[in-house]
Amino acid sequence: MGASPSLPAEPALVQFEPGDAAGLEVLGEIGRGAQAVVHRVRHRGTDYALRLLHHDAAQHPGQAREFRRQSALLASMQSPGLPRVHKVGLAGGRPYVVMDLVDGEALGARLTRGPIRERAAVQIGADVAGALRTAHEHDLVHRDVKPDNIIVTPEGAGRLVDFGLAAPAAGTTDAVAGTLVYCAPEQSGMLNRPVDARSDLYALGAVLFECVTGAPPFAAADVGELLHLHATAPVPDPRALAPGLSATFAAIIVRLLAKDPDDRYQSAQGLLADLRRLGAEPGATFAPGRTTGRPPCSRRR
Repeated sequence: MGASPSLPAEPALVQFEPGDAAGLEVLGEIGRGAQAVVHRVRHRGTDYALRLLHHDAAQHPGQAREFRRQSALLASMQSPGLPRVHKVGLAGGRPYVVMDLVDGEALGARLTRGPIRERAAVQIGADVAGALRTAHEHDLVHRDVKPDNIIVTPEGAGRLVDFGLAAPAAGTTDAVAGTLVYCAPEQSGMLNRPVDARSDLYALGAVLFECVTGAPPFAAADVGELLHLHATAPVPDPRALAPGLSATFAAIIVRLLAKDPDDRYQSAQGLLADLRRLGAEPGATFAPGRTTGRPPCSRRR
């Protein structure tokens, strides 16, 4: 792990802000993104994840304020599919958040070994849909649902992590954010529609497509061509690439990948209901999307 202005490179006992008597033993860096670095830390024999805003970002009041706002929102959210937040604070003038350390393997790493079985994909999809339901109820759009941001536990459960690009669902944003391979047309700027809860559901659809077929629904070496495919190309039939896939799960994935947000599931709750039913009744035949409702994130428009 490279040296950090406020956290030592080697495992050590780090004291945080005055008044906090508890120390955290820093065991090593486990992840790094554009906004923050994540360390594995230990407190009283239990390991946690500590997410610390980069030093340069912490010098910008707006970025530091947004990091603290996101951390406070995460702390208020309770869902089995989300890591629990235990503490937020400052270390060396840099905001941090201490949360559950999710043991398991990133879905992206798992998919390098090939597709996963439908039943496993249904469970992961339901777990992530549950996490998104909670985030959306708190007026937060994740904006970067992708395999690398989903941890699969040894029991096969899915956990959604890294809210570094999350934003309030207050309508269309000017900046393009997210990973373009999984990005909804409106999130990439190819469709003049608000970025809301349904944008996250599109990304989850792309993830589930890759889970069962071994590849994302659209791929191109040229960025412009990739965006064009997401915006205009028909969704490939998952069953053509995964012949053993049930018709219902294939229909759920295709609905999630609809170009127009109005044609997708309208809420994570509706998706969750369908995935739970399919999980309880493997191979069941039913029309997806009957339980929809108004998207939670659209209320401010």
